[in-house]
This record gives sequence, C-alpha cells and structure tokens, in this order.
Amino acid sequence: MKAGIPDHLVYETTAAYDRWLKLFLPGVIAVVLVLRVTLAPIDSENPWLIILALAAFYAFLLHAVMPRRFLVFEDRLRIVLGRPFGFNIPFSSIQEARIASAGKMYVYWGIQFATSTGSVVEIVRRRGLNITISPTDREMFLEQFNQALQMFNAGGRI
Repeated sequence: MKAGIPDHLVYETTAAYDRWLKLFLPGVIAVVLVLRVTLAPIDSENPWLIILALAAFYAFLLHAVMPRRFLVFEDRLRIVLGRPFGFNIPFSSIQEARIASAGKMYVYWGIQFATSTGSVVEIVRRRGLNITISPTDREMFLEQFNQALQMFNAGGRI
C-alpha cells in the first residue's frame, strides 16, 4: 500500500488444483495415520494421542502453505494462503509474469506455489527468487496482471 492511498483491487482469482493433488493431500494425512498405527509400539501408553497430534500438525501445515487466491492490486501481487497466512510481492520487485511449462510445477529453482500443470505462471523477479503459481484462468490473470504492472511501471493509476 502506498502512503495515504487506499488499496485498489484490480483482479482476483482462485488457485487451480489438479485432481491428483486434491487426492494426494488428504492421502498424506491418511498415510501418516496408517503408518503410525502399524508402527506404534504395543507398550505405548496412548499412541492415539500422538497419532492425532501428528495428523493435525500435518493437516495444519498443508492448509497453511497451499495457495487459495491471487489478488492483483495496483502496486503488488498478494498470494493468499491458508488463513491467516499470505504474502505480498511488490511490483517494484517484479520484472514480468509469463506462461511457464507444466514441468516447472515439478522441478523449479524458486518459490513453488504451482498446483496445476495446466495453468502454470512464472513471476520473474528483479531480485529474490522467482515464483510459480497456478491461477484458475491463466490467460485472464496474465492480461490483468501485466496491465497492472505496466501502469505501475508508468507511474499511473489503473
């Protein structure tokens, strides 16, 4: 937010998720529960408390780091993660946003928030690590994002 100027939301979209990823995330919790039950020592006083605490921790961790929405403001991109987490990427640190290959969802040197192989966008930064994301409508996101970035770089308002 610029000093004295209110936030102006330019565009908002949700994160796209591949079906296999939607199945994988609860599967991780299930594997933890199954492995813990099968490997729990028989003489343990209360293994279920440990199992439930571990499963709850993993569920919270996955909830906290998975993107929910992408908000394009006049001066930044906000990646909304599980409540209350999220972070801003100021336009002053962004060089461009572009379509990225599906492979960047799996192998990428940077910050990885891509959740769908069909909708990978790479945010190229001037400094710091680049970021991959997966907006639901990649083309519309890029159009709105690049327009906001151009206006910011030109010093104008949208």
